[in-house]
Amino acid sequence: MNDLPTLVPENLYTSEEVSDYLRLSLRTVQRLLQQKSLPAYRIHGQYRIKGLDLLNFLDGVRQGDGLSEIKRPSNLIDLLDLPAISIAFGKDWLPLIQPEVETGLLDQLEDFRKQRVQEMGFILPGVQLRDDLSLAAEAYCIYLHCTE
Repeated sequence: MNDLPTLVPENLYTSEEVSDYLRLSLRTVQRLLQQKSLPAYRIHGQYRIKGLDLLNFLDGVRQGDGLSEIKRPSNLIDLLDLPAISIAFGKDWLPLIQPEVETGLLDQLEDFRKQRVQEMGFILPGVQLRDDLSLAAEAYCIYLHCTE
């Protein structure tokens, strides 16, 4: 029996390519896509499946998780012990990070995270925002995967 071709996690694949890769009928693959058992992007009415999503799907099926309980990379974010990104702000920034401000930094950050997922398939982990009055009024510091 031939080995499966190499699947590149970053690439997008058509339904037909996934059908060939899985050695399933195109109809079965389409059914998995419609049931959302196999995550995909829908672009101009056509499905595109990211290689990483296909690998996660196969891993979920192998582990006996069933088709509806596929493990996704986004579930790994909860395993981080501390925020991957932390931003500390001086006092002049504080009005921008208040939750009640309508188009403040929190909304912009949420929009930015959504754009990265849609455009690149990259999930930006949660960002911790905090004040640091030891910083200059207009200053800010970005911390990556650390506490200070």
